[in-house]
Amino acid sequence: MKLRLLSLALILPLLASGEPPKTTEERLHGELREIQQVRETLDQRERAVTARIEEIQAGRDTTNGISNVCPVHNSQMRIVRAPITYGVPLVRPGDPPPDVRSREFPFALEYWPGGCVVGDYTRAKIYVCPVCQRAEKQWKKTHNR
Repeated sequence: MKLRLLSLALILPLLASGEPPKTTEERLHGELREIQQVRETLDQRERAVTARIEEIQAGRDTTNGISNVCPVHNSQMRIVRAPITYGVPLVRPGDPPPDVRSREFPFALEYWPGGCVVGDYTRAKIYVCPVCQRAEKQWKKTHNR
């Protein structure tokens, strides 16, 4: 009785679909096609994830479209892979105020302020001006007495 019910359970869906029962070989070929489709989908996803990882590891590029000549000191700047710091930027005692920094030595920092919301990137490609860095040190000596 159980065998008869099991046979009916397997045959009825085939009869309802109007398709003749598939041979073992046809079923296996169908499974193989499904496996190949899954494999193709996984390969595409793997390529996308790998590309994103490489992009994140390369870091954020802030130098694109920007001249490598400091606009304040007219000197050649160097490219640095710098850490990105997230959160509200704090001005420590003795640090120049933001308006002075942007006016007198805008390319002195060797980190990139990433903003308040933590992102995927941990490093950034930035320009650093050695003359800006010297000017900042001089400013600190002059104003921190």
